[in-house]
This record gives sequence, structure tokens and C-alpha cells, in this order.
Amino acid sequence: MKYLHYKIKEDEISDDGHEIASVPADFIEYKITLSGESVYYKITNGKVSDVIGEAVHEPAAKRRVQEFLSGFNTGLV
Repeated sequence: MKYLHYKIKEDEISDDGHEIASVPADFIEYKITLSGESVYYKITNGKVSDVIGEAVHEPAAKRRVQEFLSGFNTGLV
């Protein structure tokens, strides 16, 4: 599995994900029940500021992060 870190600005992904070796301790885990992978997020000043997608490859990680943000912003997460 890879961990891809994305910066979030105005509730949207603001950069290309970059791979990191492990998830920092200050991130909150959100488990995706169907796939078993997780999304990890960090809140700064009451807003999601960073999200890490766990996946086999970058497109899947980015898709998970986008789905998480969509659900988070609509109150589903």
C-alpha cells in the first residue's frame, strides 16, 4: 500500500499527491468499510487541511480523497 498526501484548500485538493512513508500521528483515521483501506485527515482552524489516501496507486488514492471530501462536506462522514 502507498500513502499519498494531499493539501486541501477551500474544500478541494490543491496539489498533486506526494507519497509518504507513514501517516503522521496527528492525523485522524477514517476507515472505508467496503475496501478496507483508510483515509487520514487533519483539521486546522476547524477545516480539513490535509488528507492522506491509502491505495495501491495514485489515481485510486486521489479518488478516495475526493470521495472523502465530498462526504465530509455534505455531512456523510
